[in-house]
Amino acid sequence: RVSIEHRSVPRSIQIPVNKEASFASLPREMFCNIVAYLGPTSSSLCALSQVTRDHNSIMTTIGDVMLQRAKMRFRTPLSPKSPNESSVSLFVRHARVSKAVHDKLDVLDQVLR
Repeated sequence: RVSIEHRSVPRSIQIPVNKEASFASLPREMFCNIVAYLGPTSSSLCALSQVTRDHNSIMTTIGDVMLQRAKMRFRTPLSPKSPNESSVSLFVRHARVSKAVHDKLDVLDQVLR
C-alpha cells in the first residue's frame, strides 16, 4: 500500500487526498507514467509485471515492442537465459548491455581526445 497525495497526481485522475490505495488500483494512465519514469535499465520493470495479471499484460506488450526495437539495433542479439524469460526481462538486459557499451565508448572517446 502507498500513500498518495493529491498534489502529485494530474487533475484528470481523481484520488482522495491522503488516502491509502493499493498499487493495483492505480489507473492505467498513472501506471504508464510510472513505467516511463523508471527507464529502460531498471529491474523494477520486471517487478511491475508481477503486480496483477493486467499489469503483466501491459508490461508484456511494452516488452515485446521494445525488445523488437532493441534486436534491430544489436548486431548480435542476446539469447534468453531460459525459455521462460519474459520479453521485459530480456529487454532490460539488452538496455543494460547497451548502456555499458555506451559508457565504455565515452571513456575511450575522452582518452583519445
